[in-house]
Amino acid sequence: MATNERVLVLLTNQFPIPSGDYAFISNEIGELSDAFDRIYVWSHATPEQDTVPLPANVTYMGTLGPAEPLTTGKVATASRVLRMLRPLMVPEIQAGVIRSKSQFNVALNTAIRAVRGAERVEVGLKRHGLKLEDVYAYGFWGVHGGLPLALLGRRTKSAVVRVHRYDLYEEMTGYIPFRRGLFNSVDLVLPISDHGHSYLVERYPSVAHKVVTQRLGTVDRGLGPEPQPGLSRIVSCSNVIPLKRVPMIFESLREAALTSPIEWVHFGDGADFASLQSLIAKHDHPGLSVGLRGRVPNLSILEYYQSTPITAFVNLSESEGVPVSIMEAMSYGIPIVATDVGGVAELLGVDGESGVLLPADPTAKEAAVAVLKVIEERSGFSPRQQWMRLANTTNLTSGLVDKMMGAESKKHRGARRLF
Repeated sequence: MATNERVLVLLTNQFPIPSGDYAFISNEIGELSDAFDRIYVWSHATPEQDTVPLPANVTYMGTLGPAEPLTTGKVATASRVLRMLRPLMVPEIQAGVIRSKSQFNVALNTAIRAVRGAERVEVGLKRHGLKLEDVYAYGFWGVHGGLPLALLGRRTKSAVVRVHRYDLYEEMTGYIPFRRGLFNSVDLVLPISDHGHSYLVERYPSVAHKVVTQRLGTVDRGLGPEPQPGLSRIVSCSNVIPLKRVPMIFESLREAALTSPIEWVHFGDGADFASLQSLIAKHDHPGLSVGLRGRVPNLSILEYYQSTPITAFVNLSESEGVPVSIMEAMSYGIPIVATDVGGVAELLGVDGESGVLLPADPTAKEAAVAVLKVIEERSGFSPRQQWMRLANTTNLTSGLVDKMMGAESKKHRGARRLF
């Protein structure tokens, strides 16, 4: 390998499968492929459908592998895996974060899968004439796909891991295995919001020097068309699950439509989709027309934003990291009505440049008032300018690469080989 060649190992949950984190990573992969000579991608999930086309210098290496029982295979293999489990399991036990048998089982099964994944990464690199010491590593999540970095991170040129929402906020997710092992092994921990940054520094002060906000971004596809007077079109986009409070969106728009006619278009389905349909069918909603589009490919949603006049985008989630759905809407110049959860307030701006920020647990009435405010004062908001400052993926990915290179210059060398 040429000494000046840049090689990246990218560990994902689903990408390049066209679901899950594809919606996030697809916004970065083009810029990353420009910054690195070669990129090798492993996913946590096993593809059950065709993977998406990738840039010429990006190779999908397959899944990190299932958690196979330690009793299978040769005794020597089981012995090696058991030896590798120690740096993951022992700190968890010593820290007292495993508080039940069920948590112990979760930790053990997760550790086995992380070990198998770490082994697959190193073996795969060898097939391409590479060692860990030759590559940069990027774990897109602090769980699942990113966990092999708890074992491999110290031996790379530099290793960084992102944390979002369910892999960040422990009071929401519950026990998250191997936080200490992962954070100690990588060079940078990258929360996607300042809110996440503060959360990590408070909970893990020993790694505060590694924690740096690195926002997610979306691709610039230009402004959408301006809405015309007479009808307000409100869009939402999420899974229909309790966390997203989509029925409350209906209730709030039903009330707002008594003052101003509204067309509501929702993209997304989920476990509560049928009950949402029933709720809408049971209640009169004069002035409100409803279009439940169900699950729609992300590109089709973006084409809709690009071609359709939209007055506002609404998100009433109970919990968020920094929603890509909101960033996408902002990039087209669409003002936002959203709850003050996670990093949402950072997107909307301290003076509400991008829209109206609601309390974390609003009433339908409060949401209705906010929607009407945007309808009446839409021209006074500047969501696209805020998006350009905070969520333009071209600038953000360039900054991510700079962070990887900067971390390399500070890297501590000499970690022991695992395989």
